Amino acid sequence: MKKDKGFTIIELLVAVVMVSLIAVSIVPLYINSIKATRSSANKAKATNIAAAKIEELRNREFTALVNNETFSVIELGGNGTIMVEDQNWDGVGGITTAEQELKKITVRVSWSESGRALEISLPTYIAQNGINKK
Repeated sequence: MKKDKGFTIIELLVAVVMVSLIAVSIVPLYINSIKATRSSANKAKATNIAAAKIEELRNREFTALVNNETFSVIELGGNGTIMVEDQNWDGVGGITTAEQELKKITVRVSWSESGRALEISLPTYIAQNGINKK
């Protein structure tokens, strides 16, 4: 008896179904990983933008730090807000409000991604005679 070499239609259909099932299960994982990568990159961009804005604020005159200043975030199609609060160090390790020599600066960067509003917030403190001041 001679054995025929090759595939039968049944074997071919089984192989096609198996490859299709594998592809159908992998494609959503691939799409989700692309979304997660994009989201992570956008969050890193927003964090870097906020950090750069803080460094820009450190180079300003202390009296030029104003509350509720806004700026555009072109890279993400969003915007940013700078919150400035006067602070007071109580000498024991706590910080209370209303001192003119220390300000709490919070930079918020907001953007929209896949229909969701996202935001990162970076706080810092700037003293009148602090970093970058002579």
